[in-house]
This record gives sequence, structure tokens and C-alpha cells, in this order.
Amino acid sequence: VGQDSSVRLVVDESDASVVSRIFDMFSSGHSLKRIARRLNAEGVPSPQPQLGRIQRSWAPTAIRQILLNEKYIGNVVWNRQKKVRNPKTGKRVYRARPESEWMRNLAPELRIVSDELWNGVQRRFEYVRSHFGPNTKAGLIPHWSRVSSPYLFSGILHCAECGASMNI
Repeated sequence: VGQDSSVRLVVDESDASVVSRIFDMFSSGHSLKRIARRLNAEGVPSPQPQLGRIQRSWAPTAIRQILLNEKYIGNVVWNRQKKVRNPKTGKRVYRARPESEWMRNLAPELRIVSDELWNGVQRRFEYVRSHFGPNTKAGLIPHWSRVSSPYLFSGILHCAECGASMNI
């Protein structure tokens, strides 16, 4: 932090190699869960501990956040959310702002991922959303967590008596 209270972002080369690897793995067809498991198995340090845990480990949500972060193509985005007071609880909470209010600043020195790789990853996200998202036709897998399951009928088969999902 400088005298003008600004923060200067710099690329950490070891972190950059992990980010590049995550993009490569996802673009080559690995699921978010599979990438997280592989990084954990290899002992790659995660950015921060999962909520409620002391030990640092990778989670699929962290992988997703990295893959959707424009910073890795040299775009710094801020003003995505605002802090407001919840009238019921009195606590301050974050609320998303419309994308039209977001501020963007080009920072090519922060680029880790090529436009080609970034666009490929975003296309894959869109494909998965359109084919497996919550608004898909009946009969298709409706949740992201089920997409990465190695079992064909995960989350689809239910017990006729109690309605619970069948598990292996």
C-alpha cells in the first residue's frame, strides 16, 4: 500500500502456474470437483481455507471463482457489490450491483491466460449451464454437483417409498 492508499496488484509466478493449470485442466474436460481433488492430492496450497475448516484445501467453488475471474485476462473489475443494512437484522450485507455499474480497468501486466483459453473456458461453462443447469428439460441432470459424479444415475434415482436419492 502506497501513500495514496492504493493497492498495486502483481502476479506471483507460482500462483500463476497453478491458475494456468486450472484453466488448462478445465478446458481439456476435467470437472471442477476433479480439478480440486487433483490439486489437493498433489498438496498444492489453496488460496484460503474452506468455510468452517482450519486446513487449507481446494473446493470446486474456488476453482469456479478462478475460472470466472477476469483478472487473469488483464481486466480488473470492481464495484460489483454494495454494502447495505438488512432492515430485519440490522446487519450490513453485500448485494450485487447490476453489471452496468461495474467498473473495469485494463491491466495487461496481470494477464496469465490467453484470450483463446479464456473464451474456450467460458464457452464450456455456457455449454454446461445450458445442458445441465436448473432450467433444462426434465430428465437431464439438474444440478452442477451431479455433473461431475462418476456414477451415471447419481441424483436421478429416488426411493419409491421415502423419495430419498439413491446412493452407492
